[in-house]
Amino acid sequence: MATRLIKRLRQTLAIRRDLLMPEKTKTQNLRFHQNQVARVAYSLARALEKKGVPLKPREFLVSGMLHDSLVLKGKALAWEKAQERKELAVVLKQARVTAPKKVVLGTNAFDLFAGKNPEDPRKLSWKTKILLLADNHVANDTIVPLSDRRDYHFEKFPSVKGRTVKDVDQVFDALEGIERELIHQGIDVYGLLKKLAARYPSRTKTAGFVKH
Repeated sequence: MATRLIKRLRQTLAIRRDLLMPEKTKTQNLRFHQNQVARVAYSLARALEKKGVPLKPREFLVSGMLHDSLVLKGKALAWEKAQERKELAVVLKQARVTAPKKVVLGTNAFDLFAGKNPEDPRKLSWKTKILLLADNHVANDTIVPLSDRRDYHFEKFPSVKGRTVKDVDQVFDALEGIERELIHQGIDVYGLLKKLAARYPSRTKTAGFVKH
């Protein structure tokens, strides 16, 4: 039962934001899905807690689970709106999840490699690296070569939220480096990506791995 609950929790928290939706629709849908995720996540976390299953902070938070650009710095939640920040803080508190001193949430590579606090890829776990690659590979259950994805970014996002062509180049250099490293280590990168695509199909514009 606990295993099923954990699986359901992870699936629930995998709901993602679609950057390509029209701004008004995106805002409405995003708010709805965030509230929905918060409610379901809290219920599942409580059920797990009652069964005595400890929730690991990184398991609960990493991999684009609640928001693709959320960053934890200490216990402060840097999120776009105070209400969203409050809602998530309540969920985490009720689930008794203690945030590590520094955890970067979401598989959004721009937050990692072109943000204000770029991370050292060598410090990331291989599972997190796979999720980073998945965020830029998987769309509609299709594995897209990183070179194609790079061109897509250049075409669609020459400058979005302060992202420049240089940022895009920096991010994809880092991602391609990660991809080469994992393959060199003997990890079946593309096999894992296909499994992720099958597990989180793009059923709606706001679920699964989306085209960035």
